[in-house]
Amino acid sequence: MVRLLACVTLLLCIATTSHAEVLEADDTTMVFRFEVTVPATAADAFDAFTDDVGQWWNADHTYSLDSSHLSMDDNCFCERWDGGVVRHLEIVQSRPGVMLRLLGGLGPLQGMPLSGVMDVQFSATNVGTVVVLTYTVHGRGFTNFAEPVNGVIGDQIERFRRHVAGE
Repeated sequence: MVRLLACVTLLLCIATTSHAEVLEADDTTMVFRFEVTVPATAADAFDAFTDDVGQWWNADHTYSLDSSHLSMDDNCFCERWDGGVVRHLEIVQSRPGVMLRLLGGLGPLQGMPLSGVMDVQFSATNVGTVVVLTYTVHGRGFTNFAEPVNGVIGDQIERFRRHVAGE
């Protein structure tokens, strides 16, 4: 019984593990890395990330203020509603259960001269899946953007983790 409780406690701790860091931030480059462990297979975690984006993405960071308008399909992380369409990022590589690669700038970065690459890796473990999101942005004028971008994406990945964990 004690061994079972220890295993359950370990699984709960791992299921709630998250880590975020700004790897580089200056006027021309920002690199962010976020890591969460979720209690799901890599295939299910990938599906939750892509198919359920409208359920876990924070509506405050949408143009329509309604995350149910978000989707990841047809090579597009898009928001579609009666008031318009926004292509948040372009999906350039999708390997279900393994990785997702998106290009572009989120939010206010969309209108800036930049190159942005978001990689999301899904790695199965014996207790679930480690999801690592790396977002690298090159351009100009990023002096005051690193902390807000880190906060917004960190919030999104934590919301994703809670969604998969059923919290």
